[in-house]
Amino acid sequence: MERASLLLEESLAMHREAGRKVSIAYALDELGVVALYRGRPRQARALLAESLRLWQAVGATNLIVMCGLDDHAAAIAAQGQGERAARLLGAAGALREAMGLRPLFQEKTGSTRNLAAATARANLGEEAFADAVARGRGMDVEQAVALALGSADPDVAMSGSRAQR
Repeated sequence: MERASLLLEESLAMHREAGRKVSIAYALDELGVVALYRGRPRQARALLAESLRLWQAVGATNLIVMCGLDDHAAAIAAQGQGERAARLLGAAGALREAMGLRPLFQEKTGSTRNLAAATARANLGEEAFADAVARGRGMDVEQAVALALGSADPDVAMSGSRAQR
């Protein structure tokens, strides 16, 4: 993980220098995943938030849906917010289906999607997890990003309103 972090930091610096916004966001996302697997969910969320905001700014909706929401769900679940994580997983799954996209790292056991699901299930129990996933399936991309970033209450995000905390 240390080596991955060093290489990603180097990559991030090169992409920043070159002004490659999508690549910057991807490096930030991967740094967030490394932080998550190193047991640093707060740091992971900060990196993932910067990545999501940048992907949103450049209109890279496909990257938000393919990996950004799952990665954020894993970091959120690691902080004990199982319901929020499960809703994000539901949103990500439904959005991928609607857009005809596949998640990165389909069903590998090391995927952040699987980590988020296992952590949220352990936190909520199977029935509450399934209910939260189902409620998340009604979100659009903007609502899911707002939920991931913590800029909207989960129930408000579902109604389509944008309430700031």
